[in-house]
Amino acid sequence: GDSTITAADRTILGHGFPKYLAGLTNTLTYKSFRLSFFFNGVFDADVLNINREIGYRTNRLESALERWTPETPEGTRPFRNHSGQYWVNDELVEDASFIRLKNIALSYDLPVNKMGLKFVQNLRLYASASNLYTWTNYSGFDPEVSSRVNATTNLNIGSGVDLYSYPIQKSYTVGVKVKF
Repeated sequence: GDSTITAADRTILGHGFPKYLAGLTNTLTYKSFRLSFFFNGVFDADVLNINREIGYRTNRLESALERWTPETPEGTRPFRNHSGQYWVNDELVEDASFIRLKNIALSYDLPVNKMGLKFVQNLRLYASASNLYTWTNYSGFDPEVSSRVNATTNLNIGSGVDLYSYPIQKSYTVGVKVKF
């Protein structure tokens, strides 16, 4: 309320560990078809998206045009203090809640008895995918991030911080399972 930003204005924002975790798995069968899936979800968690701050600081984001510094007091976004230190502010804390289709698989058991394959007990064709889709409002690659120690910068930050984290990879598998 005093129109100056000081250390007294600091506060703890968000929480990197989720308050709620959820999962749903099921297998549905119809005749020779089988569909199995697994959804997982995280709710009421926050991430400090430092990638946005770096993009902002290096003029890679359009919002950098709106930054406030002592030299540009008409700006609306805090950028750095009078000693040149960069500020991390509440605009960088994002909701990291999500629901993810973690695994899905579809298979079909071929009728080996009708095919005349006496030496085969079961023949199954299948296709599966992992990390197929994530529903989230998080602006980064993946809301389920955790930055670790980096040998070159000696960063030791953990859950709830997105700093150059790699997104989770999608994978697809197609195969044949034969039981003799």
